Amino acid sequence: MDKRYSEFQKNAAEAAGRSNAEALFLLGKASALGWGVEQDLNLARSFYLKAEALGSVRATHNLGVLALDAGETEDAISYFLKALEKGIRMPTLWNLGRAYAKSAEQRDLPLAGKVDAATKSAQYYTQAFDATQDVAYAESAAAEFLRAYDLARTGKLRGVLKVVDLPASRARTVTWLKKAMDMGSARAWSNWGGLLYVEGDLKQARKAFERAAKGDVPQAYQYLGKLAESDHPDAPQTAIAHYERAFELGHPEARAALKRLLLGSLKYEKDLDVVGRGIKRLEMLQGDAEADGELVDLVEDYEWRRFLAREKARDRRVPNLPIYLNACNLNEAFAPKGLKQFFPDSYWSLGGVGVDFVEPLPIDGRLDGKGCANLSDPLPENVREMLNKGGMMFLRFQGTGRFMLDWEVKGKQVHLIPRPTGALKIQL
Repeated sequence: MDKRYSEFQKNAAEAAGRSNAEALFLLGKASALGWGVEQDLNLARSFYLKAEALGSVRATHNLGVLALDAGETEDAISYFLKALEKGIRMPTLWNLGRAYAKSAEQRDLPLAGKVDAATKSAQYYTQAFDATQDVAYAESAAAEFLRAYDLARTGKLRGVLKVVDLPASRARTVTWLKKAMDMGSARAWSNWGGLLYVEGDLKQARKAFERAAKGDVPQAYQYLGKLAESDHPDAPQTAIAHYERAFELGHPEARAALKRLLLGSLKYEKDLDVVGRGIKRLEMLQGDAEADGELVDLVEDYEWRRFLAREKARDRRVPNLPIYLNACNLNEAFAPKGLKQFFPDSYWSLGGVGVDFVEPLPIDGRLDGKGCANLSDPLPENVREMLNKGGMMFLRFQGTGRFMLDWEVKGKQVHLIPRPTGALKIQL
């Protein structure tokens, strides 16, 4: 323990033993903040209660702080009101604003109660501002007046609240928003934009959000993303950039909006590098959660397209030799083994696929007794054309799926043979 704290604890304990209210208050504060001792909120509360009983108003205030931090909003308000009545204006006014704001967030509180709590919160913030001229209190007052107005408007639309002077509520909200905006509050600019957005004045709302974004307000970027989506639904890059910034700044709804737009923009993206980067970003957004179906589908499609692109990049030319189908050992070649079975007499048909084409062929048959797909006659020239374009041939089995084929030269013939593709999901 620091020597200073050790000496303080000793002296304060001796004074507390003589029922010294100030010493008890300081011991409570030390326990609450962990000054020289382990933090112990229960012990802090005990010291504060004893100090309050001896007339310490600061102890009354700090009992309110402990209650507020513990989620005991009604007790906190009671303590703060006592402290205010006994002459501690700051930071009591600020803490009353905080406490009533917490009260307005309670789910089980009736709508009228929420409007009242938000209004009281705003009024205490205005008093805190009058006492300090601190812009933080002005913007908090504006935010709570706005909350009260939004709740009242919702209540009136639903027919739940009948006696509501909405014009007066809006005017009061605007007054405090502008007061905070004039003092440079980015948060107030964002809330002003939100009000205009709801009222349909999108042009002025955008200007307000752009002003707020300069102060890195997450909500401003979220709204700018929504506006960009509305302006350019087929070109989402600007909206994505706004949502990215909102996500970086911690907006709770930005992740979902970002995933939705990225998935939508990548679904028809032709540039595989762009798709690959987008998938990495989506996987980062996904975190440890299990990937949803849309992302799984996107990844499978991406892997399939990469598979086709790599085949085309091999740039192999088929020799001018007859091409025969001679695909045996299908069960052994298919992986994961046992996932699908190819039985003798199973019906198959032949087709070709490449980066920019899929072409079923009027060529079919059944597996022979050894499980082979083969034909005694050479295949038509369009098979060679597809292979020379960087494509591949495949066998289609009813109800079982598709099996990719490779080719190799055997003597004076070219044979189509099984091409294992592992866990790749064939997109045909």
